Order: sequence, then structure tokens, then C-alpha cells
Amino acid sequence: MLIRCWPQLRRGIRGKLLSRFFLWSVFLTHSLTVCERGNFYTILGIDPARFDAEVMRQTNRTASRAFPWVFELEGSNYLALRDRIVDTFRQMKQAGGLEKLGLNLRFAALLLRQFSQPMRATQAGMQETAA
Repeated sequence: MLIRCWPQLRRGIRGKLLSRFFLWSVFLTHSLTVCERGNFYTILGIDPARFDAEVMRQTNRTASRAFPWVFELEGSNYLALRDRIVDTFRQMKQAGGLEKLGLNLRFAALLLRQFSQPMRATQAGMQETAA
């Protein structure tokens, strides 16, 4: 709602950073939650990784109505990095000592790489630049 009420947030680098941070944080939170509850989804007959990817696609579709940019999920490394982040997150929960430190560093590097993945302009973004 804030974005619709304050259109200046959608313009320029501010709009791109806001889009990037918001979507990345939503996607990351969802992926790690699905990871922790993976057995639940499996019991229901749902593949957790496919479910998570579809939630991201649908979120991107909805977000494109308000945000000027969304992540390019298809044809990028975004989902592959998600898989590596989830795997590292699982390993971190069981590691200790220096191994945990190394995993924390790997986790941070993967987060940064995922955050930096390509985005594509949306109709909302194209309307802003045309106005």
C-alpha cells in the first residue's frame, strides 16, 4: 500500500533496490520456512522445492503490479542458488566449531550472490519511466 501511495518509491535506483530487497527477503524467508517444514509438504505429497519455486513465481506475478522490478527466476541462477542456500542452511544446523564458521561464510556469500541476481522491469516500472 505504501508503494502505491508514495510513487516516488518506485522511481530510479530507489525503486530497484526496494523491489530487490523486498522480494529477496520474502523469497528467502519462504524458502527457509519450507526447508524447515519439508517433511510436512512431503507427507502431503508436495515436492517442497517445486512448491517454493511456484510460490516465488506467483509472488513475482503479483508483485509486478506494484513493483517496478521483479527477479528473473527463469533462465537465471536464482533457484539454483536457493537450493544451495537451503542445503547450506541444513548443514549449519548440525555443524559445530570451525565447520559452522565456514558454513556461515558460505551462507553469507550465497545470500549476496542471490541478492545480486538479475531483475526484469515490470509494466509498473515501464509506466513509471514513460510518465
